[in-house]
Amino acid sequence: MLLRQSKSSQFLLRAYKNLPKTIASKLNKPWDDGISSLVAVSGETLTIHGKALQRFKVSKLGQSVIVIPINVQEKTIGLLVLTRKKPEPFQSNTQRLLEAMSDYASISLVNTRLFEALERRASSLKQSVEIAQESERVQSEMLKNISCELQTPLNTLAGYINVIDDDAARLPNKHKEVFQEIKEKLSELTVVVEAITVLQTANIPPVFAKINLNEMVRKTITDFREQAQEKVVALSTELPSEPLYAFADFGQVESVLAALFSNAIKFNKQGGEVTVRLARIENGDPHVVIINTGAGIPKRLHKKIFDPFYQIKDTTTSSYKGLGIGLALAKKIIISQGGKIWVKSESDGKTEFHFTLHRPPSATI
Repeated sequence: MLLRQSKSSQFLLRAYKNLPKTIASKLNKPWDDGISSLVAVSGETLTIHGKALQRFKVSKLGQSVIVIPINVQEKTIGLLVLTRKKPEPFQSNTQRLLEAMSDYASISLVNTRLFEALERRASSLKQSVEIAQESERVQSEMLKNISCELQTPLNTLAGYINVIDDDAARLPNKHKEVFQEIKEKLSELTVVVEAITVLQTANIPPVFAKINLNEMVRKTITDFREQAQEKVVALSTELPSEPLYAFADFGQVESVLAALFSNAIKFNKQGGEVTVRLARIENGDPHVVIINTGAGIPKRLHKKIFDPFYQIKDTTTSSYKGLGIGLALAKKIIISQGGKIWVKSESDGKTEFHFTLHRPPSATI
């Protein structure tokens, strides 16, 4: 297999099989067999055998050759070169099979290059967030630009994943493992983009309005039902019969609920439960509680978990990766709207996240 060198017209030998041992010295170096360059220009499959092949360098490897281009958006980025010792042409059904393999190779190469680009951008984002950790300030415009840059390749990659996913069951086991790893990496990158969205939301001054918390909780339950089903976590509510209203920014409070719901499901045990309870405190202000039956949080960490970029280092949670900004921003949003947020939990029991908001000015207790 030959792959085009980045920003160059040269093709490098990247992989080979059943060729002389001397070929090993040419691995990852420019390859010129006298015929592959023709296919790179035309973008069409070429097959030659017998005397017609003798004037090309590749004839030293066999008496029949077929070169299949690996094309992406009408550009040849790689070549599959196959030779055989007998001077017999490759059959049409063999050519079709090899061209199908070329198509799969094309998708794999595109995915690889997209991941490399995404990881570079994610690394750049991480550095930016580390700077923000020191100053506790994140420039909204910078985040907006990074979000846009990540979103486009991320959506493109998700599209490729969906196309391949339909036929994933027919892939060899080795390829299934690679494909599953790609899906997991995509999920991790999605967490980064979602975190940026939350950051942008938190930096916008709140627009106060009367909001129906009963309806917001029901919508959030619906939004997270699929995620809960995948984790085998039950969702339930304890809502007052009459709507409970708050005077707050709808979008920002919705982001807080989403962050707390996401954590409650992620860090729950299989077969666990997440419950949302709405009530009033003594002065009539609304009180929201999200309860999960996960591993619990040691009391010594109750304040620490709301620090920016803090993540609990624990064997039961190490499989869940994120930037550690969800709870910090939830606290920032709630406090900016005059409320309070806190946690009640023990390391061996359930966890309750509480927050309060102001009631509408005209509301009575």
